[in-house]
Amino acid sequence: MLRIDSADYIKDYLMWLEFDNGVKGVADFSPIVNKPKFSFLKEEDNFIRYGLLDTVYWRVRDSEQHVQEELDLAPEYILEKLMILKNTNNHEHYNFGAK
Repeated sequence: MLRIDSADYIKDYLMWLEFDNGVKGVADFSPIVNKPKFSFLKEEDNFIRYGLLDTVYWRVRDSEQHVQEELDLAPEYILEKLMILKNTNNHEHYNFGAK
């Protein structure tokens, strides 16, 4: 089973990811946040509160901060559908512009 070992938020729904199969690069999650199930992530404050446990996940919380739902994507889906730069050495070498 494929796993994500490292995730680092860059900006504008872009994340630097390292997979356990050696692939590393930048994933663009912007297509995902426009899907109804993931619309919670359109707010950057929600998007940047991700966790990592074999894949990237987010916890949807109510007004009292109780977890209502956990959202995630299979690492295979991220690798196949969302990666825009693969097998780069380091995301700091790419100029994504100042936030």
